[in-house]
Amino acid sequence: MKRWLTSLNGAVTLSALALLAFIGYVLMEFRYFLERWIPGNGAAAVETIGVLLIVGGWLWALFAARDGKRGGLAALFAFCVLAIVIAVYDLLLWFGSISYPLEKIMILAMLVFSVIALVALAGQFRHKGK
Repeated sequence: MKRWLTSLNGAVTLSALALLAFIGYVLMEFRYFLERWIPGNGAAAVETIGVLLIVGGWLWALFAARDGKRGGLAALFAFCVLAIVIAVYDLLLWFGSISYPLEKIMILAMLVFSVIALVALAGQFRHKGK
């Protein structure tokens, strides 16, 4: 298991799981947060475009990293850091006031998968540098 976690396939797979957790988190945010705090189609369109850009970039990074490109690994690292920052922000500011259990689960899943993927990606940078 440790060998798989430190391999390129393991790092890319864990990053894909972090992406899925991010998508789940965004869907929960669209359902519960956006509807309450920012009514109207304009805000929803802007947020949707932003999320599509992030998910598209994350997918590109997954394919590039799978092919062994260092830029793909760096982008995956950055996207995992972004997901961690979002999760920590939500944990610190909003977690107590969130009344939907599924949203709390998605925040925690995003945090856990992103941290594990970040560790695996850090190991890839160490291996690629040698």
